[in-house]
Amino acid sequence: MGFDKQMLIDFPRPKTFGYRANTEQLAKYSLMLMKDKDFREKIGKNAAEHALKNFHYKTTAKKMIDVLSS
Repeated sequence: MGFDKQMLIDFPRPKTFGYRANTEQLAKYSLMLMKDKDFREKIGKNAAEHALKNFHYKTTAKKMIDVLSS
């Protein structure tokens, strides 16, 4: 979801939140999530797998150790 090509914006001062979205796609997929049970289940399953893979406490701890070690 978002732009067709990856876009990076370099902010001179760090921002807490900065995301540009394609509002037409946001509306389209929001509507799909509301109407399509199978799509919701697929998205939910994928989100759970992503969260477990990337944000499990052991994964986060390893990343912190790597950062602190470098």
